[in-house]
Amino acid sequence: MQNLPMAKRRTLQLVRTKEFHVECEENDYGELRWKGYLKTVNGVTLERVSITDPRFIEEEELDYYDYYKFPDCLITLSLGMPFRWNEGDDFYCYKLIAGVINLDREAKYREAEYWAELERKAEAESQEYLAEFHEYLDRKREAESQEYLEREAEYWED
Repeated sequence: MQNLPMAKRRTLQLVRTKEFHVECEENDYGELRWKGYLKTVNGVTLERVSITDPRFIEEEELDYYDYYKFPDCLITLSLGMPFRWNEGDDFYCYKLIAGVINLDREAKYREAEYWAELERKAEAESQEYLAEFHEYLDRKREAESQEYLEREAEYWED
């Protein structure tokens, strides 16, 4: 990456996963850290990638002592600049999972929103129908009342 021109360097990549699972590991200092294991739709596999997206951990209500699988996600990978531990070693890049969008969760959310909107529309149409029905009843009562008064007037005129 260091040898690429600036315009061709990509330190953020959005990838779609075919498999993604998350678990919590304890590091050498006793701190708990979330790690992701993923396989992209292109077949690339990454293991033990640190997850730095607190919103994802919070929204999914992840517990430190469980293992979680997510079937379909978009993941933002943050790639560090390549470096070598020692001269002659292969280059290495640190990778972080900077963001996770659980597409399965998003689909369920959109579906729930869809049904809620249908329910709101049905309620509005129901209220509209009831209003029309009450207007009809009022007109009918008024007409019946008018007929009754006309019959009464005819009766008394005779």
